[in-house]
Amino acid sequence: MKNQLLYATRKGQNVYPFIIRENTHSNEIAMIGFSEEEVIRLGNMLERVNKNISRDWKYVKKDTNESIKL
Repeated sequence: MKNQLLYATRKGQNVYPFIIRENTHSNEIAMIGFSEEEVIRLGNMLERVNKNISRDWKYVKKDTNESIKL
């Protein structure tokens, strides 16, 4: 699979600071009450979830029924 480079439009470049600011704010709100250790553990668990989903998606993308057990 070839990598494809994506470039932001001028409008995209202009809204980038706003998007980053909103993302940072949302992450801060979501993590209220979590210790630093809990945030790290959550991040690790989400990485594992992503790996599991990615692995299954490869089967789906190949149009096989290996991931779907009826």
